[in-house]
Amino acid sequence: EEFFLKYEDSIGIFVLCLVGISLMFYVLTSIFVIYGIINDLKVIVISNPVFLLFVLLGLSLSQISLIFWLGRPTEINCHCQVWLLVLGLTISVSSVVIKNYTLYKIFKSKGLQIKIVKVGKLCQALATTVGIAVFICTLWSILEPPKPVILSSANQLLDSVECDKYSVPFLIVALAYISIFLIIGLALSYLLKDIPKAYRESKQISWSMYNTIVFMTIGIPVCYMLRNDTIGFYTIFSIVVSGMCLFLWASLFIPKIITGVKVIKGLAKKEADYMEWMQKQTKVG
Repeated sequence: EEFFLKYEDSIGIFVLCLVGISLMFYVLTSIFVIYGIINDLKVIVISNPVFLLFVLLGLSLSQISLIFWLGRPTEINCHCQVWLLVLGLTISVSSVVIKNYTLYKIFKSKGLQIKIVKVGKLCQALATTVGIAVFICTLWSILEPPKPVILSSANQLLDSVECDKYSVPFLIVALAYISIFLIIGLALSYLLKDIPKAYRESKQISWSMYNTIVFMTIGIPVCYMLRNDTIGFYTIFSIVVSGMCLFLWASLFIPKIITGVKVIKGLAKKEADYMEWMQKQTKVG
């Protein structure tokens, strides 16, 4: 018989529930962002909503990557583990940094001229950062492709089937690449701490970057120590990835959702008051 992580195992059910709940948050938040775009909700419009959606896309891909650890490993599953996680984190983190850089260009430019940063140019910048991540993953898949292997041990009754251990050189390159964006994001947040309050997301972004760095700093050594314990490794790895994604989501989006809901309630109250006034005027007439 063979041992591998199964969907029906307790850890499998736990991760599926965790991913499902997270994806529900991201989908509902995406609907809120789209609603804000359509209804010209200021808290969304001034936050570069296209990149808010990119952040949510990246977070979703990162969490979906955890599902591919379940079931008997195949070459497709092993590649999806790498590609979805690296691309997901790159899209979400670089989108936040590029969004922050937009504010830096607007408010920190020399002179009094107004800087207009076109969304198209920002998307080109994002495409470049993602393209580099694709290049890293492509080299990884060609030179040291992750593939399923059967591991036998005298201490275990069952042979363990899992994806071959990650290539250390490519893993270091991928982590270093993502870490560069985290550091740049923190630096930009510090430089933007004194911009107008309506545009001041620096505190939220710095918290999201800081939490991501903390999760990576703690999680990577722990995962390395548990590398020979399939269940233990997957449990901690899933918690670290989900924690990074959920904290980044919470730091960036919960303040916007709270503000947006207050604005929507205020508009609804004004509309209700106006309708009540119109009814009174009609009766008087």
